[in-house]
This record gives sequence, C-alpha cells and structure tokens, in this order.
Amino acid sequence: MRDLKNYRCYGSTIDHSTAILEELGYQVHVECMPAARLFTLVEAGKVDVTINISTTGALENKVTIIYPPYTYLSIVLANHAEKSDGETVAAITGYDYTGLRQELVKQGYTFIDVPSSLDAINLFLHNRTSSLISYLRPYEYYLDNRVPDKSVKTHHIKRDIPTYFAISRTSKWHDELIKRFKDYSESQQISLFIEKFKQTTSKQLAPAQKNATSTN
Repeated sequence: MRDLKNYRCYGSTIDHSTAILEELGYQVHVECMPAARLFTLVEAGKVDVTINISTTGALENKVTIIYPPYTYLSIVLANHAEKSDGETVAAITGYDYTGLRQELVKQGYTFIDVPSSLDAINLFLHNRTSSLISYLRPYEYYLDNRVPDKSVKTHHIKRDIPTYFAISRTSKWHDELIKRFKDYSESQQISLFIEKFKQTTSKQLAPAQKNATSTN
C-alpha cells in the first residue's frame, strides 16, 4: 500500500521480502510504482527483485522464477448489493487474474483498469464501479480496521495461485541472487518462503557488499 502523505510503500510483503534479502546480505531499496512501470524497469534490470505470479504476460522471458513459492493467493470478487448486474469491474491494468478477466468479459463485464490495487479498491468503494476484482491479501489489508460496508458483498474465489520471487534476467545480481535464494531455501527446508518470513524480524545487518532493489 502507498502512504498518501509521504508516498512510501508499506505492507507485510515488503517487510518479509526486505527481511529475507537483508538476511541474504543485501541492502534493499523499495520502489513504489504502478505495475506497468514495474514491468518496464524489471526488463531493464533497474528493478532486481519483485514478487509475482509466474504467468504474468508482461514478465514472460524477462525474469527467473525462484522456487519454492513465496505464498499462495486467492482472488476476491466484490459487488455492491444495489448493483447486482455487475456491469463494470475495477481492476489493475495488465493483470489477467489467472484467466478470470477473460471469463468475466465473456459474462458481459466491462473492465475499468487503473494503475494499482489501491486505485482499484478506492474506485470500487467510492461507487465508481459496480464490482471489484482483487487479490484477497491487499483487499483485506486495505479494509483492516475500517468499518465494514454492509452493502458490499464479497465472494472468495479459491484458486491457490502460487506467487514467487522473480529475478530480473538483466539484473547484474541475477546469478548471485538465484544461488543465494536456492541455498537459503535448501538450508531452511521450507515449502513456502513466507513460512520463514513470519518467523523472521527485520534486522540491521553488517554493511552489505551488494545492493538489491525490491518492489511490492
């Protein structure tokens, strides 16, 4: 999520990914940007590490996927109760939602694409669209500690979508990052990176010899 006062990004995934990269010996600089710009910078090697699903078309042949997965994702489809026809859907530009976009278009939905998950959620909650499609994690994170809107109906679409650390193929740290992630996952014997992250607190390590850029 982006802090509207200082424009910094925050969230559990940023905390977790920063913690593991620091544990691997890197200094981390978080970049906060729309998805379309992220894809461009990953291709250019100006963003070294991101977390994404493996089927993101804009990243095809531009990243190396790190196994095991970071975590699994579910999708939420939210509707305003008073707009049951669901003509318009707020969504992130360029996101396919593992085929759900095409399914909804065939059902007659029209997509209103915006740069980020926060933009999509706000568009929907301000009644600018009749529906919202979002990954469940950012949707719940945004609504945490907010008074629930009883007019909004949400449907969890359980798809167990794996999301991974993805290393830019043009990053100057590409080979080194892959080796360090592989060695780490094998030594920790983890099936999901987030299992370890939940047990790890961010800590200031000795000055690192390398730098890595991470983005949510």
